[in-house]
Amino acid sequence: MKRLLLILLICIAVIPNLSAENDKSSIYLGLDLGYLDPLLSSTLYNQVSVKFDIAPGLEFSFPINYVIPLKDNYDSSSLGCALNLDYHPFENGLFFSFSLFDVTYVFGSDAPSTRLNYLNQMGLGYSFIFKKFLIEPSFIFINPNGVYDVTINQLKNALGGYPTIRFQFIVGYRLF
Repeated sequence: MKRLLLILLICIAVIPNLSAENDKSSIYLGLDLGYLDPLLSSTLYNQVSVKFDIAPGLEFSFPINYVIPLKDNYDSSSLGCALNLDYHPFENGLFFSFSLFDVTYVFGSDAPSTRLNYLNQMGLGYSFIFKKFLIEPSFIFINPNGVYDVTINQLKNALGGYPTIRFQFIVGYRLF
């Protein structure tokens, strides 16, 4: 885990400097405002995301999420983070997102015995940039290939539901 954190810190420090010649080089901080999860499941999924360009058409995003059960009396919550590669194949804002790693930690008295869980995700969305603001609606598919079905079932049991398909609506601001 320490190695993974060290690699992430190096990426955050070095990679934005590699694309300094690119005029579109930027770092965005965003908040997920797409709170449709309580309508579809019994959990609230909060997310904050940092996104930065690494090359034309490629971005890294680093979302940090917090899942809270809303119904029943579950005494557990989860905190997760991921490193996603967002690929913009065209000159417009359409992008495909692929997780390079996705880790979720469940804590509380109702947490499963395996508290640290690994997942994967894919996404499809569109980026709208207005001066310094970013608006990014997207659909996220968690565990699209079914490799982590046991993990998803554990998360659903511990949290009273866990979304595997999400609509997220990131609203962000360009910091640099």
